[in-house]
Amino acid sequence: MTLGHELKTPITVIKGTIQLAHHRLRAAGHQQEAAWLEIANSQIDRLTALVDYLLRAGQLDGGAL
Repeated sequence: MTLGHELKTPITVIKGTIQLAHHRLRAAGHQQEAAWLEIANSQIDRLTALVDYLLRAGQLDGGAL
């Protein structure tokens, strides 16, 4: 397995769980809790972008990530 897969798989699971919880909280009228998950979701997006950047940088440098 590649490092990219090892990093992206848990991030994907976390993002999916956050999105599901966000949807359910909003539907139940828990707006404040849903807002907290929106923040978490945006940070997951930042983490995903950082991992992608690091993986591309490793490829450019000829690294075996």
